[in-house]
Amino acid sequence: MASIEPYETAKGRRYVVRYRKPDRKSTMRRGFRTKREAQMFLNTVEVSKLEGLYVDPTAGKRTVASLGAHWLASQAHVKASSKKVYETALRVQVLPEFGGLSVADVKRAHVRDWVAGMSGGDKPLAARTVRRAHFVLQAILELAVDDKLIARNPARGIKTLPSIRHRKNVYLTYEQVERVAAAADHHHLIGHRGKYGFVIYIAAYMGLRWSEIATLRPDDVDLEERRVRIRAEVSKNSQERSVGYPAFMHDRFRELVVATDPDGTLIPSMRSPKTEESWFMSVKKRASLPDGFRFHDLRHSAASFAVSEGASVKVVQNMLGHNQAAVTLDVYADLFSTDVDDVAARIDAARNRSVLKMCSNDDSVATGG
Repeated sequence: MASIEPYETAKGRRYVVRYRKPDRKSTMRRGFRTKREAQMFLNTVEVSKLEGLYVDPTAGKRTVASLGAHWLASQAHVKASSKKVYETALRVQVLPEFGGLSVADVKRAHVRDWVAGMSGGDKPLAARTVRRAHFVLQAILELAVDDKLIARNPARGIKTLPSIRHRKNVYLTYEQVERVAAAADHHHLIGHRGKYGFVIYIAAYMGLRWSEIATLRPDDVDLEERRVRIRAEVSKNSQERSVGYPAFMHDRFRELVVATDPDGTLIPSMRSPKTEESWFMSVKKRASLPDGFRFHDLRHSAASFAVSEGASVKVVQNMLGHNQAAVTLDVYADLFSTDVDDVAARIDAARNRSVLKMCSNDDSVATGG
């Protein structure tokens, strides 16, 4: 049976609560200043036992740093690039603030203040960085809940997280893509001339990411079906997909398949376009593209071309390798919103044709024609 007993200390009377844990082992909690506080604690313990939510007060002593290392090690199912991002968020944002605390000592108000501090101040972090750091902390504390170290996750449901503002997509015309491809073929290194123009075509007309293009192998190209396979291990969503290519690219794909080592990459020795010294910097200048233009914008152009030729959301989703059609709609809402007016115009035209036909038939019946 549970009990509340007084005891004397140098600072006055205190109360101790004795009770049994769900495993029937006896335990106690000391230091309550009033009997009312002790009774409230005991009531909470009894309710949590009945609801199956009891957590041993001593269990939450494990630190966020210790559990964080365990959580990170458990992320073997995510891609190496994603795991590296989580590790950075844990090391740079989470551990300096919470690493030395026990999971039971992490309070909701502390989490809110931490989020506000990252989002504001003289040097606010990017919204994506703040949300990623919060995600890591929340995941660690969720693990603590699962392991019965704490009863509730204080990081869950924080409503002050900053919103991510998507950068406005940039779409090229067919003429611009041709200029970019021509500029890319004029590489300053003779050994790379004639290579990157085709890379531009793959990105702009098929929507492949840079990492997906750089890891293509000869056996990923189906010359009969005019399709290219993106393997699950290199796809961002870890799902294999197949993307068709325009007929004008066929001869170049065939040349690469025939000329390339079967065990090598389809386009060998590709250099990343993401550094200041990269080939893509000179391409932007030569093709008169804005400074803010990125290689990834070619992928946006591929989506634009597909939609303009009547591709549905589902087709664009599969082509780009998005997990859900909702992602495609979110990223390319500006493309599909133009269809609203187009669809309305088509409905109007179809309705008018139908009504005219109906009226014509009615007139024919009335006149006996």
